[in-house]
Amino acid sequence: MNNIDKLKNFLKESKLDAILVSKNENLFYYAGFNEEGTYLLVTLDKSYLLVNSLVYSDAKNKCKNMEVILVSNYFETVNELLTSNGSNNIAFEKSLPYLGYERLKDATKVTLVPTYIDSIRMIKSSEEIKIIKKACRMADKCYKHILGYVKVGMSEKEIEKEMHRYLKELGASKEAFDFIVASGKRGALPHGRASNKKIKKGELVTLDFGCFYHSYCSDMTRTFALDKTNEKLVNIYNLVKEANELAISLVRPGIRVNYLHNEVSLFFKKHNMDQYFIHNLGHGLGLEVHEEPRISPSSETLLQEGMIITIEPGLYIEGLGGVRIEDVVLVTKDGREVLTKSSKELISVSK
Repeated sequence: MNNIDKLKNFLKESKLDAILVSKNENLFYYAGFNEEGTYLLVTLDKSYLLVNSLVYSDAKNKCKNMEVILVSNYFETVNELLTSNGSNNIAFEKSLPYLGYERLKDATKVTLVPTYIDSIRMIKSSEEIKIIKKACRMADKCYKHILGYVKVGMSEKEIEKEMHRYLKELGASKEAFDFIVASGKRGALPHGRASNKKIKKGELVTLDFGCFYHSYCSDMTRTFALDKTNEKLVNIYNLVKEANELAISLVRPGIRVNYLHNEVSLFFKKHNMDQYFIHNLGHGLGLEVHEEPRISPSSETLLQEGMIITIEPGLYIEGLGGVRIEDVVLVTKDGREVLTKSSKELISVSK
């Protein structure tokens, strides 16, 4: 089943006549085209790509499985197409800007239904999996490179800059998000962006990074030490590593994602550390770095073969530091495959 057919099935199941796709990632997923000034209108029978004059020729060449229409007024064209198809309602993405919603409402005479279609992208095709594996290999190579590059006295921003450079050298199109480079006490910041702080001997350094490759992304976190670190941090590291391995061992089709999160929370609670585990265990990964399913205590989504998720337990102790270890995991028919291969042993870099 192709992606457009998945969307048409969604329309049938939801008793909808049409949907207007506007989100950049969903335009790419369903149309293979997401240049600025593009909308995709899908009815139960037909698909229309609505574009402006700047991208019309490109769209005609790339999108052979749908009708490409050059428009001057998007929403009037939507109304004309809905009328010709006898549509009584149209779904629109909740991410559609309010001004777009107002224009759609003013231009059409049908019922407007806000909807969310990102979850259709949860199960990856073999081609998507192949691309994400490549993006993960790039992240692994980058981590290995940085371990040979980093040294005492280097700033977090210097490390970040070298990561950017090396990933581009490997063929990445861009960074998947703003990298986290947090050393020493700054490791207690789950989203500690790289700063001018100089890295000191004996500190832990957490790197959370990823890249885009052919529109899909990787996302990996590793924590390493600069020379020998104190025993308390080593113990924290070992707990996080064990939690990461525990959660991964539980990944298989049919498991509710909140079970993964809650088992890690219970593990930390047994060690009187649960108060330092302050975020969700993970998330889906694909065209966006944060996708469905959310690996949270409240989500009851069932894991299915073909889903790609992250497992990223962490502990963050103000005034001391923190540790996070994140892997990308593919749900397979019988269990799981870890796509990020970098060692999770505590590596001490002596320079």
